[in-house]
Amino acid sequence: MSILIVDDTKSIRSLIEFFLQTQGYGPILHAESGEQALEILGGDSQDAESQEIELIFLDVIMPGMGGLAACKSIKQDARLANTPIVMITSDLTPQTIEAVFEAGANEIVPKPLDKATLLAKVAAVLND
Repeated sequence: MSILIVDDTKSIRSLIEFFLQTQGYGPILHAESGEQALEILGGDSQDAESQEIELIFLDVIMPGMGGLAACKSIKQDARLANTPIVMITSDLTPQTIEAVFEAGANEIVPKPLDKATLLAKVAAVLND
């Protein structure tokens, strides 16, 4: 199973990758922005890598296209609509939590990241 981690901070991407690899998840792909994530996912290309992506982590706040806009775009693509998305954020206000789920995310993981919480959320969305 391939997992795409989208966060503008390399240390966050690396930490998520480390947590996932301790449980045997992989391969792991990285993107630094919503735009780069959409490129990896292949836009409208039918032979894109997106056919192999089974889970996407998206940071809510990134320069350029943020996670909420990227999530909405992914969920509007028929090829990707059922791909689970886990949003990552340090902003746990009710407004942000509501916006995350309205955008189509399946789950939210708070920053700072906690290994047990992250892995429990991954297991939950993959077993749905």
